[in-house]
Amino acid sequence: HILAQMFNSSDRAFYQMARSYPLKLIELEQYIKWAQGLFKKRKISITSDIITDIVERCEYQPMYIQQFLFELWRQGEVSSATIFQIESDILERRETEFIILWDSLTPNQRKALRLLAKTEGEAIFYSESLQRFGFSSGSILSRALSSLSKRDIVTKNKVYHIQNVMLKKWIIRTLPA
Repeated sequence: HILAQMFNSSDRAFYQMARSYPLKLIELEQYIKWAQGLFKKRKISITSDIITDIVERCEYQPMYIQQFLFELWRQGEVSSATIFQIESDILERRETEFIILWDSLTPNQRKALRLLAKTEGEAIFYSESLQRFGFSSGSILSRALSSLSKRDIVTKNKVYHIQNVMLKKWIIRTLPA
């Protein structure tokens, strides 16, 4: 998003000075190969199922995948219970940051984030969704999403979604709708 602004906004120094090259997600198989190689060096066995769980739990966000794998590697214990505990620890460490962000949002922006967290961005403009999350119209939701996009909290790639997967998980766990 930031890079796109650098090259696509006419008021920026690098306006139209580069060609767009969309990056794809790192493939699951690459994560499996990489993680198993690292764990093998420490003589720790990690299955592809555990790595798949981590990658999917982190929604392919490399920063969080690396955090999970580092914690597993450091602890030397690989299990589903350990993965759940690592996620809880990450959420706990980031909670103050998430609370500060949450407190800076308008009520409609908060409702929009709850809506995205619960629906994965699907069918958010349907009347049932709007009513369930307290929106009187789609235009109010649109304005909230626009504001959240400008702050890099949400992004749209076919559907709107919360950029930070741990923020989304924190909303789901802490602020049920």
